[in-house]
Amino acid sequence: GQSAVMGEVLKDSSELPLFARIAAVEAVPFVTRQGDPYAVRQLLQELTDEDPSVRLCTVEALRKLVKRGDPQVDKPLCVLLTDPEEYVTVAALTTLIDTSADGNPTVVKQIADTLAGRRSLAIPAIHTLVAVAHRGDDNALDFLLTKAQDRDASVRLLAVEGIAKIADGERIDVTDLLLSKLNREKLRELRQTQEIGRISLNHHSPRKVGGGSPASPQSGESLLLFSDDKPRT
Repeated sequence: GQSAVMGEVLKDSSELPLFARIAAVEAVPFVTRQGDPYAVRQLLQELTDEDPSVRLCTVEALRKLVKRGDPQVDKPLCVLLTDPEEYVTVAALTTLIDTSADGNPTVVKQIADTLAGRRSLAIPAIHTLVAVAHRGDDNALDFLLTKAQDRDASVRLLAVEGIAKIADGERIDVTDLLLSKLNREKLRELRQTQEIGRISLNHHSPRKVGGGSPASPQSGESLLLFSDDKPRT
């Protein structure tokens, strides 16, 4: 069928001009059924092409073709976390959101370990971890805790929002974390360039300290990170 034809084309793609190789890769999701294992295997071979434009087109083709949770694709896509071209890595991270099984601990750990020191990739890495990780995932939380102290205010804000989404209230007090880890004065620099809202803590039940009053706002309240008002003292 069409899948076999495309497989034969891709099998000999190294002999084709670059534009033809890209066209062949881009055509695969449109001429084969979604999740076709043969087509997926053929595309995965293109992830090692020496030309980054072919690798990029292959990642995008896989995102359209692969069904969520297909075990074939996680490892090859994670290999691209160390691709020399960062835009290929960003594409791989975006595709993992759509293809990786929810809560896949191997993918989460791979992203957290591989990109821990890549500041330029912090934002796409955070987006993917928050989308893929289960609540309370230690590797994701460790990564986000570190990024919540980044010198870039945008990264800090996104990390805090991620923590609020995936933190396990039984193990980590989100409000205490926000108050202790963030420099709120530095975060206010973002106010000049974008609208700032509130981080909802509805999922978090505040714990009491020493039998006294709750250490954090009551459930249903929000912690105001930014405001038009003057800073509170």
